[in-house]
This record gives sequence, structure tokens and C-alpha cells, in this order.
Amino acid sequence: MKTDLFTIDSSVLISMLIELQSNHSDSKNFIDYVMRKKGVLIVPMIIFFETFHTLKRLGFFDVKNAHETFIQFCNYSNFKFFDLNMKFFNYFKQIDCFNNLKTSDAIIASSAFLTESILISWDRQLIKNTVNAYTPSEFLDKFAK
Repeated sequence: MKTDLFTIDSSVLISMLIELQSNHSDSKNFIDYVMRKKGVLIVPMIIFFETFHTLKRLGFFDVKNAHETFIQFCNYSNFKFFDLNMKFFNYFKQIDCFNNLKTSDAIIASSAFLTESILISWDRQLIKNTVNAYTPSEFLDKFAK
């Protein structure tokens, strides 16, 4: 299995950016691992929106320099943003294996499926209904040793 291409969920990005989140260190360790290995983090555009919106709701941007930190984080060379356009929609319509997921999660799972990447999330429902999906800590335990 190729272990250098990942589709990442907002739960990982949010917990990585907010130190008070319970999964902060595991998310940070995963991101650091991918950066060291020069892996690629595929970020479907819906994740970019979800992450920004959640950080805003949680007051992340109220802290001095937080906006610059977020912009710098999003400009990591390892990130590859995945556009949700009509071409993707035409593929999405044909994928029937994610019917147990809400729309945003089905988009994320479909992105991972179409890019043949490993899905990384803290969302157990998303992991349970997606092939080749792990939490950051599960992935590190299984593949990074």
C-alpha cells in the first residue's frame, strides 16, 4: 500500500491547530510524519471551508497572529487542494459505496477513493464507512514504525 498520499479531514487539521483539543499531539505527530516523509496531504475544498469555519467559531482567530498562522499552515508545500467541480461531481454521482455518510463525509470519502489515497480522520463514522481509512494515531501505529 502506498503510504505517502493522504486525504485529510477537518477534524485532523482543527485538532492539530488548537493545542487544547484532545487529539492535538496525535494530529501534530501525524502531520509532522507526513512532512518528514514528503508525503502529500490532499485537502478537498470542503475541508478548507469546514476547518476555517470551525476555527472561527472556536475563537481561534481572536488570538494575535492566528490568521497569519492559519495562512502559513495552508501554504505548506505538502498540501494539495482538491477542487470540487463538475468533473468531480460526475465521478461522485457514480460512486455508490458511501451512502451511509452525510454529504460532506461522502465527498471526503469519494475524494480519497478517486485519488487512491489513505483517508485520515478522527470521525469514527467516516472511518467505519470508508475503505483504507485510519485515525492519525492508528496510521502511525500501523505504518510509521
